[in-house]
Amino acid sequence: MEMANKDEGNAAIDGLNGTQIRGREIKVNEALPKKPFPEKSRSRY
Repeated sequence: MEMANKDEGNAAIDGLNGTQIRGREIKVNEALPKKPFPEKSRSRY
């Protein structure tokens, strides 16, 4: 999810982290960009 600014995002993380959904505790944190995978040469038959 995207928030309007960093403060709103941090407030959402703080408010939701550790809460329970259907009896299970959830962990909420800021998403990090994925690292690109190195291209591997694959031979196709």
